[in-house]
Amino acid sequence: MAPLLARATGLGGPRARDDSTPGAALLPIPGVPLAPPLTGPRGASQQGGAITSKPIGKVSIVQLSRRADYALRAVIDLAVESASGRVQLREIAARQAVPEKYLEQLLRLLKTAGVVHATRGSRGGYQLARPASELSLLTVFEAVEGPVSVEDEGAAAPGAGAAPSGGAGVVRLWWVEITDGLRRELSRVTVAELARRYQQARRSQDDWII
Repeated sequence: MAPLLARATGLGGPRARDDSTPGAALLPIPGVPLAPPLTGPRGASQQGGAITSKPIGKVSIVQLSRRADYALRAVIDLAVESASGRVQLREIAARQAVPEKYLEQLLRLLKTAGVVHATRGSRGGYQLARPASELSLLTVFEAVEGPVSVEDEGAAAPGAGAAPSGGAGVVRLWWVEITDGLRRELSRVTVAELARRYQQARRSQDDWII
């Protein structure tokens, strides 16, 4: 699996690798306002790659890969819906606007990582393998993306000897600190917290419809 964080490049800041299809949801850096992405049909992001460089005066943001985005949608859905029983794949796909074939692959990875439990048969489906309050976002991320880590161009290649020095070393150490902060935040926030926000958002939408 590819690491979530890939490399730091020029003024555009760090790039996050996305091995899936172009376009991704956006993960804001805590405390930093989120710039709206370009959108196309059905709200799909038109920004290729995982990080985009904004003009001066704008803020560069870390983009969430589509794979991680869909995986998070799935576990949030299960946290809310599986309280009353197993949830069918097609139901999750319909509610969360995720292609069924892609969702099936992601649920397989989540099952292997012990995040979800699957039951076969006509009455089968998916449930969280443990309480949502015990599942961190980091667990979900790493189940589908691999370790959240730094892999930048300034790092020494295997067998190349010393780590980068001077400005390159300072930049790399700073980016390591940023990555560590991201890992801490992903470890701190649970699926239960996002499920709570999801339910609040649905109630707000219902109020507007009424």
